[in-house]
Order: sequence, then C-alpha cells, then structure tokens
Amino acid sequence: MAVITLVLNLGTDLAKAVGYVIRARGFIPLGTLRRWQSVALAVSLVAVSLVAWQIAISAQQPAPAPTRGRFEFQVTQSFDAKYLGDTPGHVGRGTLQGARPDVSLGDPVYRGTVRIGMVTGLTWDRSKENLEVEFDPEPFEIDPHGRPTRRVRISVGQDVWIPLGGEAPVTTAH
Repeated sequence: MAVITLVLNLGTDLAKAVGYVIRARGFIPLGTLRRWQSVALAVSLVAVSLVAWQIAISAQQPAPAPTRGRFEFQVTQSFDAKYLGDTPGHVGRGTLQGARPDVSLGDPVYRGTVRIGMVTGLTWDRSKENLEVEFDPEPFEIDPHGRPTRRVRISVGQDVWIPLGGEAPVTTAH
C-alpha cells in the first residue's frame, strides 16, 4: 500500500513539474497544460498497476511437485453424519496437476504411513483439475501385533494421501 501511495504521489508531483516547466516557457496554452498533466498522471497509474501486478505474481507460490504413485490432498470438511444412520466422515480436496486419477471407492486413505480411513466418495472436476475425496475414518490405529493402540484423530487442514492404483504401505489403523 505504501508503494502505491508513493508512486501516486510521484505521479502527481511529475504532473505538477511538467506544468511548471511548460508554464515557464510561456508558449503552451492552458488546455495543453492540462493534457500534459493528465498524461503524466496516466503514466503514473500504469506504473502503479505494473508494480502491483509484479508484487501479486511474486507472492504466488508454485504448486507442490506431485508425488509419484499417490494423490495428496488436505482435509477441508468434517461431519458427524449427513443423514439418519450415517457415520462420521471427512472431505478433502487436492489438485491433480494434469494427472488422471487412479482412485476408486474402498481405497485406503493415509496420514504418513498410518491408514486413517477408506474412500467412500469421489468427485473429479476436470476443468479445474481437482479431485474431491470423501472418506470414512478408521476408529483405531493398530500396532504391529494387531492390537488397537489409540483412536485416530483427523482434523481439518491435515495433509493426507491415497495410493494411486490401489497400492498400500504396510502400517495400518482399523
């Protein structure tokens, strides 16, 4: 904001300076003087627009590089039940970055190496290259001996992933 104010002030000062120079020479009528001031102000507005555009472009972060063999996304919504008899669930969204999804209902959902859920719904938006995933959580993490160790906690904003093609790591939660 300070940069924009500075550039606008410089543009206004430039327009005044052009007016003083033209008036000092004494050969330009008053209407032409106003045109020169308008041109100087327009040039300064274009400069402000270009500076703002460059700042906006540099502030954008590049998309994360896709991880081969899995679709990573963030949990964006959690719900207790959508209708009578339904179970708790979560919804997440992610960008496919030009890839085609190889995900189906029943595929496992992981956080790190721990299985935290199972896919129950998929929506692919081809025009935006987005995939929306709905999944039901697993109730407990399972230790290597097959015993439940602790409840699985899934919160909005967590990064989770689905193996593409149905491949799965060894550690799971049930």
